[in-house]
Amino acid sequence: MTIGYFIGSIPFGYIITNLFSKENLHKVGSGSTGATNVTRVLGLKIGILVFLLDFSKAFLLIIYLRLSTEILFLNNESIQMLISTTAIAIILGHCWPIFLKFKGGKGVAPGVGSFTGIAYEISIIAMIISLLLIKRTKTASIGSLSGAIISFIPFISLIIMGEYPMEYLVFYLGGISIIIIRHKENIKRLINNNERKF
Repeated sequence: MTIGYFIGSIPFGYIITNLFSKENLHKVGSGSTGATNVTRVLGLKIGILVFLLDFSKAFLLIIYLRLSTEILFLNNESIQMLISTTAIAIILGHCWPIFLKFKGGKGVAPGVGSFTGIAYEISIIAMIISLLLIKRTKTASIGSLSGAIISFIPFISLIIMGEYPMEYLVFYLGGISIIIIRHKENIKRLINNNERKF
């Protein structure tokens, strides 16, 4: 779990923005170091690159854990809970990175990366719907929050049916809670109809 936090804390958005510009992400737009704010500063191509890097730091670690048949000091029954808590730790690290005085992104890219590593079928459908909503509304937060909500019913249904371990519910509820908390200002602006356009 500690490793997950430190990997999640790698601030790709901040690093890449410093390489290509003199802007301080903490003082631009939303103040977030995530892909959406990077896109505002450096454009869509660099924003996509940052999203993929933040996605990958979660996805690759979760896939590694899922493919590991033996992990030191753990039996096979504990691996699913380790995966869930590690995924949450990655999102926590991304949102509150130790390398940037705990000022990071909003958890969407590593959340999607973790979810894809755990349940790629549902994640891909949710991502497609989210992208369509972002394109139509020009509002990143609508796509991000909708993707989390859209995936809820099918994922919970498959857990109840035994297709996924019950331990993954810990990741899902924990991850969504963090993402919603990080989007609380966006939610207020959406309610007041003055959210930033993407």
